[in-house]
Amino acid sequence: MVGRTARPDPPGRAVSLGFPGVLLLLWLCLPVRVAAQGVPLAGRVADRRSGDPVAEAIVRVMRGIGQQEAETRTGPDGMFRLSVPEGRYSVLVEAGGYASTRL
Repeated sequence: MVGRTARPDPPGRAVSLGFPGVLLLLWLCLPVRVAAQGVPLAGRVADRRSGDPVAEAIVRVMRGIGQQEAETRTGPDGMFRLSVPEGRYSVLVEAGGYASTRL
């Protein structure tokens, strides 16, 4: 059986950042990662009278008048979680058999 042997890269072609280089790379990437992260928004949608969870409710986060920022659905336990940029919003919740609610 004939196999191939790995050859090392010629000298001077390998790139090594070293500890200072890794710190610099992390520092350069940090502002991008922080800016991309949003503010977590989580909650539970429940029936006002019984307190039972409302599954599959649509939760919309709105900025201003009619500008939708994010949307998600509640799980079987009525819980939802999403992330939005920092700011002021209204939350619109809609579910079959219920009146729409804006907070």
